[in-house]
Amino acid sequence: MNKIEIVKKIRALGPEFSADADGLEAYLQSAGERRFVIANAGTTNTGKSTLFNALLGRPEAFKTADVRETTVCRDIGWTQSAVFTDTPGCGSSSAADDREASKAYQRADLVLFVHNLSTGGLKRDEMDVLEAVRRIMGERDFSERVLVIGTRQDECSAAAAEIN
Repeated sequence: MNKIEIVKKIRALGPEFSADADGLEAYLQSAGERRFVIANAGTTNTGKSTLFNALLGRPEAFKTADVRETTVCRDIGWTQSAVFTDTPGCGSSSAADDREASKAYQRADLVLFVHNLSTGGLKRDEMDVLEAVRRIMGERDFSERVLVIGTRQDECSAAAAEIN
């Protein structure tokens, strides 16, 4: 799988990701041959590791559980030139988890912020995580290299899951 296939996977998430995929494709083409790092971000138990497992096509690549599982950043190669970095949940967990995750955001080319849709809108601790990522990446990079991904839509009521 090459870098362009990463863009195809993001495009497959839906038409609302088209502009993000276009920007990412341009960035990838300018990045040369260095390793492309995709990190996840979000609070505990939002589906960060599960999302990466799905993208990798390997259900057990990153540990998942109903309780806090990830405590240190962990890399798994996706392709020769791309790596997924799974991070601890931030915000309401612990300062140590926040510091650990910050290491991944500093080296990330793309951050996938994961939000559990069944909890409703973004919560204060999720906004704090997004703000931390923005501070680390800078305003321009944040707007160009962070995607918000909704998980657990299947747990939402039909009315709550509708997009108007």
